[in-house]
Amino acid sequence: MMGGIRVNILMTGAAGYLGSVMSEKMASLNHDVVGVDRCDFDNCAIGFKDYWHKFYPNDVNKPDTFPYDDLIEWADVVVPLAAQVGQKACDKNPADATATNLYAIQYIVDRVREDQTIILPNTNSGIGATAPGVVADESHPRNSVSLYGQLKDEAEDVVRTHKNSIVFRLATVFGPSPRFRRDLLVNDLTYRCQMDKKISVFEPEKRRNFVHIDDVAEAFMFALNKEEMRGEVFNLGCDRANTTKQGLIDKIGEYLDFEQTFDNRKDPDERDYCVSSSYLASFGFTATRDLNFGIAELIEYYKTFPANPAERDFYMRNMKNA
Repeated sequence: MMGGIRVNILMTGAAGYLGSVMSEKMASLNHDVVGVDRCDFDNCAIGFKDYWHKFYPNDVNKPDTFPYDDLIEWADVVVPLAAQVGQKACDKNPADATATNLYAIQYIVDRVREDQTIILPNTNSGIGATAPGVVADESHPRNSVSLYGQLKDEAEDVVRTHKNSIVFRLATVFGPSPRFRRDLLVNDLTYRCQMDKKISVFEPEKRRNFVHIDDVAEAFMFALNKEEMRGEVFNLGCDRANTTKQGLIDKIGEYLDFEQTFDNRKDPDERDYCVSSSYLASFGFTATRDLNFGIAELIEYYKTFPANPAERDFYMRNMKNA
């Protein structure tokens, strides 16, 4: 459809954790990226970075406040990243989560032409849990254990009614970003082990899989011109990063010295699974940045943060692509 020509990309959530990285990478290939982000955080100045063709500091749930329909019409590819991400955020504001994670996706699907492409990030948390020894592929039954997972799975179903769609079910993402998220598991555990020199963990046997933020952005770029990927759903993780929470902590312990204790609380996040991304690999893309790469990178990244905890918190709230 697009060959190797410049692509017009409309990206919602473009100033977020993933969007800020993906926008820059796509613009570096001379694609025209129009970003939309309501800028919930203190770093909205990021919206004026020159890797956007245009940037709209608007809410996709208020389409009458900016030329949203015209932008959808303009785009060759729509990448709807705007979302309330994670169980805690969705439980805190379920109405906004439903509007942003589901209804806003339906709005796009109702307006795109048949020749336009939608590339949607879902979460693989819809798997819920797998039995010991079971590795989940894309055909594994979905059993979301959170409102977040349920809404993202419903959004996937909506997007798949559009024949020119691609869905990536993301593992838990890690790595630095202009709009950094410390709450993601690898980012958070590495931060606490490095900064606090101690960590307490509950249900350390629970399994997760992970993927580096640059691999996610590059997978989306890989898909832009791949006609054969249209209509498909792909798990997107680093298969070498299937591990338990304790396995992750042990890996961090190869780089840092810290004290570990155990907590008997039950983890409110009930996910427990092992996931395969081999189907995506059969199309030619493999996530290559493993936990060794990510932990070492994060340690160097955190060294740039202020030493004082209060100053450090302020710094993270106000990051503007330092």
